[in-house]
Amino acid sequence: MFQFLKHILQLMLSPAKGWEDVSQASEAPAELCSRGLYPLLGIAALSNFVRMLYGNGILLVTAIERAVVDFGTYFSAYFLAALILEQLIPNIVSGEPNRKKIETCSVYIIAMLCIIRIIENCVPAELTLIKLLPVFVALIVYKADRYLAVKPGDDIRFMLIGVIALILMPLLLHYVLFLLIPA
Repeated sequence: MFQFLKHILQLMLSPAKGWEDVSQASEAPAELCSRGLYPLLGIAALSNFVRMLYGNGILLVTAIERAVVDFGTYFSAYFLAALILEQLIPNIVSGEPNRKKIETCSVYIIAMLCIIRIIENCVPAELTLIKLLPVFVALIVYKADRYLAVKPGDDIRFMLIGVIALILMPLLLHYVLFLLIPA
């Protein structure tokens, strides 16, 4: 887990160098999930209970429902994002798309969205700055172009596909599932 969090921090501080370090580590996506993403999903789900401490009227049942929505959203978003990327980027990468790298990229980006969710759940007030953090994650997606061997000139297309698959789809899925919870 420490190595996983170290790579996330590197990606946040220097995305291009961070992707180089992720590439050198060459960890299996299943290993990254079991040692990094899944525990982070659990922490994101449990962070919903922090909101109960602020006295803003959230009941235990609502916190449990939100925890299930958070876990379910990001768990399914990882698999959906990897699937979407596998289907949409073959024309914009050099050679055959590397499935391992696509899944690894998905793990790290979904993990960053989980961290944003944890921050959002732990801060007592709604802050616009926190709502804008996925825009910062879009920069990290953009810098994954070399890691995924995107052809020169197709980096903007890759960024659009990556942002849709890795950021907008999970946020939309979370929003739709959140609508199912009574306020």
